[in-house]
Amino acid sequence: QILKTSLKGKGWELALYDYKNALFIIDEFHTYNALLTGMLLASIKLFRKMFNARFFFMSATIPEFMLKNIIEVVFDGDESKLRKPNPAIDSDKEVLDRKRHILHCQKGQTIKDKIHLIEECLHGGKSVLVVVNNVKTAQGLFRDIHFDPDNVALLHSGFHKRGRIEIEKRITSKISEERPQLLIATQAVEVSLDIDYDIAFIENAPIDALIQRLGRVNRAGKKELASIYLFEDIIGNTKYFYDQEVLSDTWKTLLNLDGHELSENDLVSACNQVYKNGYNDNQRRDYELGLRNSTINQFETDWIAGDWKDWIEDVLEQSNQKIEVLCKSLIDEFEGLRNEKRFIEANQLLVQVYPYELRETNYSKDLRKNVIVAFDLKYEDKVGYVKEKEPVDDRLL
Repeated sequence: QILKTSLKGKGWELALYDYKNALFIIDEFHTYNALLTGMLLASIKLFRKMFNARFFFMSATIPEFMLKNIIEVVFDGDESKLRKPNPAIDSDKEVLDRKRHILHCQKGQTIKDKIHLIEECLHGGKSVLVVVNNVKTAQGLFRDIHFDPDNVALLHSGFHKRGRIEIEKRITSKISEERPQLLIATQAVEVSLDIDYDIAFIENAPIDALIQRLGRVNRAGKKELASIYLFEDIIGNTKYFYDQEVLSDTWKTLLNLDGHELSENDLVSACNQVYKNGYNDNQRRDYELGLRNSTINQFETDWIAGDWKDWIEDVLEQSNQKIEVLCKSLIDEFEGLRNEKRFIEANQLLVQVYPYELRETNYSKDLRKNVIVAFDLKYEDKVGYVKEKEPVDDRLL
């Protein structure tokens, strides 16, 4: 939303009313790619200067190079703005040294090769978290893992907001009987969820993302050491959303910890090892491009009220961030809610897709309703959006 304002998306003028002396919390920003990070930092620097707005960055996984970037760009090199655990303080040292996981690297294997082990753990009474890197893989595993369907949940960005709210309410329920014993998720599990599983099967991902995923297993460290099965081979293509060099460096770094009991210190060290040189050449180029974005840097001198830009096309397509669309099967419900002026509820029916998925889809922009309609996507309550030409197996329903 900050970028929508700094890049002068529709309604940017009115948004500025909220910025004077405002407090912004930037949570889990490790999920942003280099281009978005550059644009975000440039925007934050702008709004601190113009409106005395205050910004609080918060994440469990901030590589040292990223900390330096934030301190340099946003806080003019003032390192006193930084707060992080101090091993000289007993309570901080206890957290940093606590061992919660034992790592099992599965070289040359995918999660499908261990479905039998997942089922054994489930039938043995363990709660199991499975985290993969794309929606289709999650939907496929939901079909392939044989377990009580009432005790399984899917969580991914292919659900609309209303569905996500219901799923998250279930998996975070204080009543243990309501929580699913098996959760199959994508990156959606990395952010703002207080869940605690006994064992995990996880596809390789950038180290900062993996640390977040591990935080959903033996969360408080009060159980016995939790086994983490990390798989080198990823089902499906990751080139659209993960840097391949970072994936490779993450696997090499964690392979050195195969069979080890992991502490928070181990994970922080691994994170800094993967990013020891900061951004690679491609990421550095994108980051600098974001910092120098002309719309943001000329924001103060280019004031034309009523002049706005299609920031989705200008930015999200470049950075491959997800775009919200309306599935064809939800059009009638969407229009019904809008006719009743229940606009927030209507927008909760939108699902998120990558730009490359949209290009492979029959879609059009409804400018009157300010929404993109995907005509060959349908929505299923238990699995999210699917292509109509790719019917969902009955076992999913």
